[in-house]
Amino acid sequence: MLIDVLARDVTLDEGTLEWIERRLQFALGRFAGRIRRVQVILSDINGHRGGTDKQCRVRIALIPKGEILVEDVDTTVEAV
Repeated sequence: MLIDVLARDVTLDEGTLEWIERRLQFALGRFAGRIRRVQVILSDINGHRGGTDKQCRVRIALIPKGEILVEDVDTTVEAV
């Protein structure tokens, strides 16, 4: 299971990246044989204008084919 974390207008430190990957491994590890790739896209909805809305999209590519997309918006990266 390949995990990619992308940040758009959001600053992530190494600890936060490790935490995200650890949480995904814990939540999806038992399905690893059926998952090709997990892509996490974190973005700031308001961009440089300010505000507290952070968006998280998790896209899971399945084996042999298929895709699951989950999206959430909250005030912090950890919350989404």
